[in-house]
Amino acid sequence: CYGWHNETALALGFGSLYNHSYAPNAYYVKRYDECEIDIVALRDIAAGEEILINYNGDPNDQDELWFAVVSEPN
Repeated sequence: CYGWHNETALALGFGSLYNHSYAPNAYYVKRYDECEIDIVALRDIAAGEEILINYNGDPNDQDELWFAVVSEPN
């Protein structure tokens, strides 16, 4: 179980593999009571297709991130 502080979460294991996109095909849900972060598909994801999430939390959030985004995948 992860330690939570002020509703902050750290994704380890597979959670650290998902890249950011402003056009994601998945989103994450922080479930503090269960000490889990769920990754949920927004649509069908083809075999071999990269799973992308918006690091801002909301799939539609277009706000700048805390780091520069160099390019978006096609």
